Amino acid sequence: MKMEQEQKCVTIHGDFVNAAELYKQNDAVWTEFGSITYQELDKRSSAFACWMLNNKLAPNKRTALILPKSIDTIVAILGTLKAGNTYVPLGDTWPANRLNAIVENGDFELVVMNREYKDVDLGNCKQLFTSSNEWSESQIYADLQALSMVQISPEDQAYILYTSGSTGIPKGVCVSHAAAQYFPEWAKKEFNVDSTHRIASIAPFTFDLSTFDLFTGLASGGCVYIVPEKYKMFPSRLSGFLEKHKITTLYAVPSTLTLLLLNGNLDKRDLSHLKAVLFAGEVFPIAMCRQFRKFLPVDAQYYNLYGPTETNVCTYYDASVVPEGDENLPIGLPLPGTTSFIDSGPDDEPGSGELCIFGPTLMSGYWGKPNKNALYWTTLPSDPTKQAYRTGDITYQDDKGNWIYKGRADKMVKIWGYRVELGEIESAILKYQGVELCAVVKRDKAKNLGEELVAFITRTETNAEKVLDHTDLFKHSKSYLPHYMVPSHIYELESFPVNNSGKVDRLSLEKTAQDYVTPN
Repeated sequence: MKMEQEQKCVTIHGDFVNAAELYKQNDAVWTEFGSITYQELDKRSSAFACWMLNNKLAPNKRTALILPKSIDTIVAILGTLKAGNTYVPLGDTWPANRLNAIVENGDFELVVMNREYKDVDLGNCKQLFTSSNEWSESQIYADLQALSMVQISPEDQAYILYTSGSTGIPKGVCVSHAAAQYFPEWAKKEFNVDSTHRIASIAPFTFDLSTFDLFTGLASGGCVYIVPEKYKMFPSRLSGFLEKHKITTLYAVPSTLTLLLLNGNLDKRDLSHLKAVLFAGEVFPIAMCRQFRKFLPVDAQYYNLYGPTETNVCTYYDASVVPEGDENLPIGLPLPGTTSFIDSGPDDEPGSGELCIFGPTLMSGYWGKPNKNALYWTTLPSDPTKQAYRTGDITYQDDKGNWIYKGRADKMVKIWGYRVELGEIESAILKYQGVELCAVVKRDKAKNLGEELVAFITRTETNAEKVLDHTDLFKHSKSYLPHYMVPSHIYELESFPVNNSGKVDRLSLEKTAQDYVTPN
């Protein structure tokens, strides 16, 4: 059908449809409860799309998915896209207040769930449980013609991902089919992903790292392995999972890789099948990055991928050979067709500033916010009619043109009237031998005596049993930092708390810091 062929060319799910034709009997998704072939996944998702169309729940509407990671969720995602709708994944463990705020903002036609959420007000939204018999695979035979008539343009919204907002209300990042398709398509070529690949899916579908699993993995004829939640909390189990299932491709946040390195018994695992390890989402301390590389096959691809949710991945760095020294690992060069530049302020050091991005992966905007706020946007120097996204990340370029991450503009705080970049303090402390991880937060002093900076650290495995000389550590900090940037206290933790995305949970650390009003 001509219309169907055209649809495949412009949509984020089109490459999956093509792969389902080529690799019908290949396993598409593996879970601990069973697997599904490409043919069956294509069939079930088409049936779901037809049900939505028949019930006038599509096209050009938004479908919310309050679901755990499962085959049913992937069926719903692909079915939503095939019906011409926008999929909006919401965390099934998110608190009710957060879900209520998003439902109120999202204007959803349908909410798909696997259980009831008594404290969530879904209003007039149509509700569908994954266990429901409202839709049947037999519908597909009668409705294929209707499905083929769905027209989707590159500018139509493929998905909306909700991220934390500075005002406390989550922001919905809207991504078009054209923007959504670009990174998975580039990644498939860059990392040679094909039908032999086994991709470990760790990131939740609410996190943009998952778009690689879904739309690179399922475009290749390879199999996406959904890592059970219980394995994520135990690094040794996770490394055992990688070994047992001969995982070829792993895309994770550096915190996950660090846990694997420290507690995953990597020296006892056979990881010879790994072809690519990709990391993104936060800074990977270069010493840890260098050490993790030693456990990978010599020819394995090892990439640092960078980009906020608003741009997905927009720069990349081949870290197959990790640079020497203790400077931050580069976030690299822009993806093809992407323009990157810095917007420097009066307080920025020469050559550094806020990284701004314009290119094919850029979001359309925030849901419900038609105007592009100057806080997040700036004009493209070469074309004032176009707007680039302000990432909030302070960067500079090395002599090879690679962008180097320096810190967050919004992690900047004031102490005694001075502007302080927390990332700079963390980088200084991480240079001290024996310190594994570091996070610096601001807290209120006792008796309302102002504010102060405190640091949390974890030790390297080789120094776990040794006494860490805090006096020397403070001396070390003072050798890198002006007096007002030296933390007043440094606390040791066995491990850092992490959030649902696997990143360090800074809000939790801030609360802990406030509880430690006086030194231990």
